[in-house]
Amino acid sequence: MLRNGWLAPLLLLVACTDLPGEDESIAYEGPSALTVPGDEAPAPPIPVEFHGRWGASAADCDPANTYMRESITVGPDGFTNHDMKASFDEPRMTSPKRLEARFMIEAQGETWSEVVILTREGDTLLRSRNSPKRETRYVRCD
Repeated sequence: MLRNGWLAPLLLLVACTDLPGEDESIAYEGPSALTVPGDEAPAPPIPVEFHGRWGASAADCDPANTYMRESITVGPDGFTNHDMKASFDEPRMTSPKRLEARFMIEAQGETWSEVVILTREGDTLLRSRNSPKRETRYVRCD
């Protein structure tokens, strides 16, 4: 009898607890979205109006021309060219036609970051940076 002495208080506790019926639910009153520490939301993609292949001249748009290597391809996560890959962090649309972001750039075995501004003007894309000051104007290839 002493072995089961713990069972009686447990049954009494369960009997006195106000539990919801079968057709009732228990409301959750915690945060609306569960997050894991360090699990930040992904950066918004580069707008589709910037996507495509862009060349510094019409000759860059010709895939058969292997001498012209100033074209870039812009996608939702960054841009690439023949020897460079740039993915962005901290993007901001400063106007409907202007994206400013810190890009992580990998080229020729090196990696660095820099703030790059992409500005759309019709079928022209301007890529600019401040350190060192440089601007490249592209025409749409697609």
